[in-house]
This record gives sequence, C-alpha cells and structure tokens, in this order.
Amino acid sequence: MEKFKEVDELMQYIADDLLKDHKEKDIIVEGMKMYAEAYHKLKSNLYIVSRPFKTKFQLAEFMHNEYEKHAQKTGWNTQETCKVEFLDLPKENKKTMLLVAESVLNAY
Repeated sequence: MEKFKEVDELMQYIADDLLKDHKEKDIIVEGMKMYAEAYHKLKSNLYIVSRPFKTKFQLAEFMHNEYEKHAQKTGWNTQETCKVEFLDLPKENKKTMLLVAESVLNAY
C-alpha cells in the first residue's frame, strides 16, 4: 500500500478508489471527514514529550541533584543531611523524592 503524508490524502484515496462502487459511499466519506476533523484538532493539541528518565530512581536522583545545584546558586542553604548524593539521603527524604518522581512519570 502507498504511504500517505496526511490523513486527508488517505481519506481521498479510500473514497475515490476503494469505495467508488460502494452503495453507502457518501455516508462513509462523511464519517471519515468527521474523523479527520477530530484527528486534526487532537493533533494540534498534542505535545510530544520525550521521557529521558526511564525509572523513578533516575528522575528522583536528577531532581535531587538539580535542587541542590540551584539552591547553592541562589544562596539557599539546604539541610546538611541533604547536601549528599541521592543514595546517601536520609531514608524519608529519598522515599519522598521517589514518590514525587513516580507521580511525575505517571502524569506524563
């Protein structure tokens, strides 16, 4: 089968070639037009999001490192127990960061 650049091209091909002798061609074509309109509206509202973090651990570690880096840049003094690598964070802090990262990944 040919490759089509747009849904409209595919719809036209179906209407002209595949349905040319079908007794309900007009009804099918109208339904296809409605589908195409809905598709284009949806397509214009979609954002393609890249997920560089495959696990909640990767995201939580990144967020922790970024938080500490930016806190230092802005003069925000974080707790001494948090000025460590992610794996060395207090258990509750690490658990919280993992839950937040999981929420972010589930939302997107």
